[in-house]
Amino acid sequence: MKNIIFTVSILLTAYCFSQENLFNSIDKNEKEYMNFYFEAERNKVLEDYDNALELYEKCIKINPDEPSAYNEVAKIYFFFNDWENSEDYIKNAISLDPTNKWYYFLLLDIYSINSNTANQLDVYDKLLNLDPENLNYILAKIKILTDLKEYKKALKYIKNTKKTFGDIIELMKREVDIYILQDNFKLSEQKALQLIEKFPNVEESYEVLTSVYLYFSQYDNAISIYLDLLSINPDNSRALVALYKIYSNKNDISEKQNYLLKIVENKLISLNSKKELFYELLKSNKHLEMDSFKVIVEKCLSFSKDDPLLNLIMADLYSKDKDYKMALQSYKKSMGSLYVKDEYVYNKMIEIHFNQGSYNDVLSVTTLAIETYPFTARFYYLKALAHLNLEEFQLAIGVLNSGRDFIIDNNQFASEYYSIYGDIYHKVENHTKSDEYYDLSLSYNNENVYVLNNYSYYLSLRGEKLELALEMTTLCNELTAKNPNPSFLDTYAWVLYKLNLFDRAKAQIEKAIKLEANSSTIFDHYGDILNKLGDKTGAILEWKRALSIDPEKNEIRNKIIENE
Repeated sequence: MKNIIFTVSILLTAYCFSQENLFNSIDKNEKEYMNFYFEAERNKVLEDYDNALELYEKCIKINPDEPSAYNEVAKIYFFFNDWENSEDYIKNAISLDPTNKWYYFLLLDIYSINSNTANQLDVYDKLLNLDPENLNYILAKIKILTDLKEYKKALKYIKNTKKTFGDIIELMKREVDIYILQDNFKLSEQKALQLIEKFPNVEESYEVLTSVYLYFSQYDNAISIYLDLLSINPDNSRALVALYKIYSNKNDISEKQNYLLKIVENKLISLNSKKELFYELLKSNKHLEMDSFKVIVEKCLSFSKDDPLLNLIMADLYSKDKDYKMALQSYKKSMGSLYVKDEYVYNKMIEIHFNQGSYNDVLSVTTLAIETYPFTARFYYLKALAHLNLEEFQLAIGVLNSGRDFIIDNNQFASEYYSIYGDIYHKVENHTKSDEYYDLSLSYNNENVYVLNNYSYYLSLRGEKLELALEMTTLCNELTAKNPNPSFLDTYAWVLYKLNLFDRAKAQIEKAIKLEANSSTIFDHYGDILNKLGDKTGAILEWKRALSIDPEKNEIRNKIIENE
């Protein structure tokens, strides 16, 4: 059970009762009360609250006019969220001792938790009767009147309070707040200007006026006041952040960058606050419009070179600029922190190594990633993909087998995962297994365009299941019609070619050529199709184009020789 901290009551601190002579002078009821009370306190410390409540109740029965036991019972009920009983008991304590402010504080806590604003107001009135000049009570009462939208009463109360305290900042601020809530620009501005006039050297006065201008969307006026504020204190953090946000809203990129740099250089603004601004920019891609964003982050990083989050931001920036060497260094510095997900970093590093064709580096990083996240199937997938690119087919299959049980409730990913099996078994010419896994892949996602394309193309190369191949390549190209892929169109043409549908094949291959004019395979296929259509001259021309792109293809050279 949770620990509970209670204030030590008057009786508990009455150590004098330990003196034997004085104890003997106390009557029987008082002795019994004290024994029950101290035993209740002992049970409370031991967190035996049921026994503690029972013993406090015995105290109340012996002496119902003593408030302490009521207070202790109220606190226990408060701890257990029994607001009704807690309120009843603390009210009894207050009725017996209406001068004890701590009893009122517990009652305020009960009303606050239950959003009973009106009753809070009544409690503060009672506290103010005890301590009429307590400014904290006064400000709390003003806030409650404001929350209740009793604006006239709140303003009247502020006016009367000023008779005692005069025009102090706290009271004048509350007036401005109330006029803002009433959408009264004229009076809120007027009161804020009076505040500056009264306290011209206090920065808070200017901040109140800027809050008025910002609320009423008068940004140019707000800028003017913030600049006045900075003339008083060039390091005013609130002014710098506010100006940055105003210029962000105005889409003034130059000034936005200017103030972001000032924020970074400001030692009063926490590093976390600076990082939050960076992340807001990154999430919205607004940093792309700032030509000095990287310089600004580097400046911030110079104050905290090992900060994981800043290194992560820099790594992402380097990666976008394709400065992969620096990106990898920064990613490594960002790892091992509670504030950065290493899983994200591993994925980014793997992505870079794939972009560079550094498959051995992919293997190194994925091995580390799997050690850290052994139940994340994606890392097994990426490691297998690296083995596949290195033509280490059995190793790739072993890795896939190790990770396949960790694919949970993700059909899209499962389809991609099993497609690699299909690719591997095609490479080793185990066509039965290859077809089996492509079928399994499509069972998870029958619109996986890469599987539809590869599977249909491999079937066409083998001259098997051509009707199925046609069905798959047709679907593949329908799914990509809005963004056609020349490779997919080439497959479509080749399946049609294998089915002796040469006119249709020609129409598809020509679409592919419009999109991709540098593919030896596509021109080679075009030549074959034209040849079947009886256009030998056209066929030779396309084969020559194919050979010029890839001079190592002797089979194309042989076709040219045979047909010339």
